[in-house]
Amino acid sequence: MTQLMVEIKGPFDSKKLWSLIEKYGVNLTDLGQIVLVYGDLPFTDAVDVIAFCSMFGEIKTEYGGG
Repeated sequence: MTQLMVEIKGPFDSKKLWSLIEKYGVNLTDLGQIVLVYGDLPFTDAVDVIAFCSMFGEIKTEYGGG
């Protein structure tokens, strides 16, 4: 498993995003103007989470670190 961090420009309804990604065991923090999604995931799950996040706006991602 590897650490994933996604920053999404907001604001948007983060509860809708959460309903799509909560099964992956990640964390979501809504800071108003940005939403952070982060956690330790295998690569295949990280790809899914990134895809869901990209549906809600412009994203920046970091994956790695261990």
